[in-house]
Amino acid sequence: MLFPPKSALVVLMSALLSGKAFCNDILDTSQNTRIAAVSPYATIDRGWFERASWCRPFWSELQSTNTTGEVMVATNNKAYDWTYLAHPDLVQNGDYRSAKYRPYVVANVGISVPVWSGIFENYGLSITIPYSVTLWMDAFDGVITGDYGISTGAVINTDYHIGTLEFNFIHYLARPQWGIKNYSLKVVPYIHESTHIGDELVLARYKANYPVTRVNVSFESWKVEGTINDPDFSRDRYHSLRVGILGSYSARYKGWYRAPNPDEELEGDAQLVLPSNIPIEVWAQYQFQSQMKPQSRIQWIASAEVRGRARYRYPLGEWDKDTPYSQPDKMYPNVNVMIGARYRHPKSPRFRCIGFGLHGFWGVNPYGHFRAMKNYGQLGLSLIVE
Repeated sequence: MLFPPKSALVVLMSALLSGKAFCNDILDTSQNTRIAAVSPYATIDRGWFERASWCRPFWSELQSTNTTGEVMVATNNKAYDWTYLAHPDLVQNGDYRSAKYRPYVVANVGISVPVWSGIFENYGLSITIPYSVTLWMDAFDGVITGDYGISTGAVINTDYHIGTLEFNFIHYLARPQWGIKNYSLKVVPYIHESTHIGDELVLARYKANYPVTRVNVSFESWKVEGTINDPDFSRDRYHSLRVGILGSYSARYKGWYRAPNPDEELEGDAQLVLPSNIPIEVWAQYQFQSQMKPQSRIQWIASAEVRGRARYRYPLGEWDKDTPYSQPDKMYPNVNVMIGARYRHPKSPRFRCIGFGLHGFWGVNPYGHFRAMKNYGQLGLSLIVE
């Protein structure tokens, strides 16, 4: 049976009310075909504030609750090139030219706060609260200019994501069909996202007379994801496929962002900011995992995401003031890939795995205010904490 019977809902409700998961009949996973399909951690009692092992982010997820730090080489642009903006004397003297690529640092601090989780029979349910902050900064200004005394490590952009209760459901198949061991579903009814360009960068852009200094990127949305062969924190080899959709509650009447306030001279010309009325983002992800060798604590990971999302419609600088008027309001493709290895505890699902990976991205700039930039690419080394 691929889909759960109606009685599963009754069991789910009784488990929620009791605050504890029931693991009846889970005695020996090596002797029972049906039980063998259950999560390898099904015997662990679950209840309030327990982390679940299913519906966790893939490594390639663009907006993830994994904690990551990355040193990268990325497409450069005068819109956020701190050395170009902060040192006009070097530019005028010909000592610095804005390069096509340059190094940057990005960090994502994320967590899914556990509220409740339970696993029983062949089903699991968890409730979490997702939260993440993504910080993009220029930490190499002093290296490039050779003057470490004036380098500030300017913040380019900060993105904030916070959701209400996130519902995660998984069904373990009693007898795997067509190589499918389980399927899972994630539903997040409400997510708030807001982004903030760095204060130093705002002032530098204002002094440089950029037509739009900053745009208020802020919106509310919902998200649904479905996964076939959820990795479920397993040590086994898995080929996992996930698809998802994010819909804006406000895209049709105020867009993903708001134009500058006409009364705020610092923010720029509101007439140059056109709305994007694309109301959704869609994505498909694939992840492969396999142990390096039997009983090894190291797993190989290969993960990829293809995402369609809107490109924002306002100029990044004086050089593209006419772009928003000629730019179609449509969905643009984005490709995100991560390949590497992670170290994980062989027994406990509560252990935070640590991984290292090579990360590549191409598409619309993923960082807040700068999502008006297409053909952005980055390649970096990442540290991932799950």
